[in-house]
Amino acid sequence: MVAENNPSHILIVDDDPVIRRLTRRMLNSLGYEVIEAENGADALNRFNENSDIDLVLSDLKMPVMNGMELAEKIRQMQRESKFILISGANDSFKQIDEDMYYMQKPYTRESLGQIITMALS
Repeated sequence: MVAENNPSHILIVDDDPVIRRLTRRMLNSLGYEVIEAENGADALNRFNENSDIDLVLSDLKMPVMNGMELAEKIRQMQRESKFILISGANDSFKQIDEDMYYMQKPYTRESLGQIITMALS
């Protein structure tokens, strides 16, 4: 599941720098362009600076602004984007609505590639 010649741009949002770096490496190895943010406010700034973001991959549970709140703020900006919210709190991944998915931590490169392919299709 490697991105095609025109790679999608993914914004990773996680307050844990180790998870951000690991996820970036996984996504880069799958052929995606990656932008990192350490919290919701940082993510909003990066989203505003980069009009080519196709998908936001965000931790669900973060201090100050959680992943669902971030998704709502981005949706209010009236820019189309897909979302994958990640947390260690559940047992599988599922589709929340047509533009939003949920996935459990820890995840593998393969499961991450699979859900991104689903979200971007």
